[in-house]
This record gives sequence, C-alpha cells and structure tokens, in this order.
Amino acid sequence: MKKLIPAILISLFFQNFSYSQSPVVESIINQTNLDSLIFFVEELSGEVQTIIGGTPYTIVSRNKYQPSNDKAADYIEQKLEYYGLDVYNQSFSSSGRNVYGVLTGTEYPNQIWMICAHYDDMPSGSVAPGADD
Repeated sequence: MKKLIPAILISLFFQNFSYSQSPVVESIINQTNLDSLIFFVEELSGEVQTIIGGTPYTIVSRNKYQPSNDKAADYIEQKLEYYGLDVYNQSFSSSGRNVYGVLTGTEYPNQIWMICAHYDDMPSGSVAPGADD
C-alpha cells in the first residue's frame, strides 16, 4: 500500500500532460467522424462487405498467408488514394507487404508526420480478422 500511493500521485501529476495537444491536433480530432472510423474497421475486419477495385468483396481473413490479406492491403491503398495521398507499396519476405501514403504539407513541407498501423495477422488458424501478433 505504501508503494501504491506514490504511484497514484505520480500518475495523477502526469495525467495533466497527457491532455495537452496542439490546436492543430485538436482540430483534426474534432473533424474525425467516429461512425466512419467504425465502418472502416468493420470493412477491414470482414464484418461488412466493401468495394475493392470496383468489385464487392468481404475481407474474410487478414492472415499473412491468405489471399484476402492482399485484398486488405488493396483496401488500405484505395482509402489512402481517396484521401489524396501518394501511395507506395514495400514488399518484404516472400509475401509481406507494407502500404504507406505520403501527403506533402503546404505550410511545412519539410516536416513529416507518420501515422502507421499493423493490418496483417498470424493466428493459429486460417481466419484472422485483425493484427494480433
């Protein structure tokens, strides 16, 4: 108990710093639509059908070795292009693929902000709705 009280006090002290955001970041967060984010996750996890390359498709698994994992990468690429980013693919190993988008800033073109995520999965079975490895 004696060790718990200082830990709680330190956590409360640093909690104030975790909420300080720049006005730019806060503006971006305020423009984010939660329903759209949920729908993207539902499409990417195969809960709902999506359109990839003009064709209806359900991403049934994101297992690294399943064909639907490539479709998940295609989906991500398509979304990044829709939002105006230049999209690049980086292959690694025999079946690995990273997808990333670049959007050059208008006010600070030399600064880089990186947002990344892990989309493939390595489960014990063939069905893999999301990253867990």
